[in-house]
Formats: sequence, structure tokens, C-alpha cells
Amino acid sequence: MSREIWVGVPNTSMQVDANYYPICLNEYTYINAFYDPYNTNPEGNKDADITNFIWQQPAGVSCFTAGTRNEVLACWFTTPNMYTVRVRAVNSCGQGAFQNVYLNVYGCSYYSMSLNPNPANGRVRIALTEMPLDESAKAILQSENKTSREYQEYSFDSPPQRIRVFDLTGAERICVEDPPADSSYELDISHLQPGVYVVHLDHRNGTVTRQLKVE
Repeated sequence: MSREIWVGVPNTSMQVDANYYPICLNEYTYINAFYDPYNTNPEGNKDADITNFIWQQPAGVSCFTAGTRNEVLACWFTTPNMYTVRVRAVNSCGQGAFQNVYLNVYGCSYYSMSLNPNPANGRVRIALTEMPLDESAKAILQSENKTSREYQEYSFDSPPQRIRVFDLTGAERICVEDPPADSSYELDISHLQPGVYVVHLDHRNGTVTRQLKVE
């Protein structure tokens, strides 16, 4: 005797991902919904019979659906914020419940750090210039190698949390905790002996370093 398995409406076992991270302003982001084909519980998992996806897009955001089953939502974000996207799967038994997805959208820029003057004597100004991310930078931010110098450079998207200066023996000579959140900071180096030093700017995703010569 064969046993009939009741499948039911789709559950919320979906994977929902943007086509890349970070999600940036003023370009299309494609949000893809994948129904879970690996769920061994038959109830609510009729993945082969998904007919389409239904989206509730974020308020005030221009979006459109794409794909043969509307499995893609394409959105154009113009304001940095955390947005909520809702999606549900539909099959021949009915509609599943909405699954909430939370997306952080950024301005996608980073700070380029420079030391002026360099060589310096007495005081040096640490200048931060906001730079837009290019495609190569986005690829670096998606890399698994989070400890790379390139990743730490491009993920530097906020003022530093600490400034440190080391000599070439590795001894810390200056430490400034929580410097002012300005685009530049003047550092007193009058007590340093002439030589070569390394300036570290610690931020939430790593450390940016620059070499400083003191005369």
C-alpha cells in the first residue's frame, strides 16, 4: 500500500541574498530568493512545485521583480539605511508565510589616509579623504581574506577608533584613544627622535598603516 505524503504550502525555508555585499547606493541591487531543496521534512517543502515568489519591497524604494518565477527583486537604493524586504513562496497548495530579510545599505565609500607634512618635525596632520568604492574595491570587500591589507584599507568607512605610532623596533611611542571624529587630526610628535616610524589607524575592521619620517 502506498502512503500519500501531504506536502502543503511552502514554509519559510528560503535563502535570500543580495548579488553582492556591501549593498551600495545608486545602483541596482539584485535580491535573489532560493527555496530550500535540502529540507527533508516534506510538509511545507514542495520545492519542485514553486510557481512564483511574492515580494513586499521596502517603502520608498524603486524596485521591480525579475526571473521566470519572480525569484529576483531588483532595487535602486538612494538613502543609506537598514531596509526590510519580505518574500513568500507560492506552490499549488497555496502561499507560504512571509520571510523578513534585513538589508543594510551604505554610501560605499572609504577614507584615504595621508600624513602632512611627511617628513615632519614637531607636528603632523593626519588627513582623511572620503573616496568612492570602485568595482575592484567591492570585490576585495567580498573576499574571504578579511586580514589582508587591501580589505582593511577599503573597509575603513568611519573615523578611526585609535591612532598609534610605532618605531621600527615595534615599540609603541604614541597612543591616542578615540580621536575626534573629524576629517583631520594634528598629532604632536615633538618628543620623537629623528627616524622612521609607522602610524597605525585602528578602525572596526582592521588597521590602516602609513610610514612617517621624523626629521
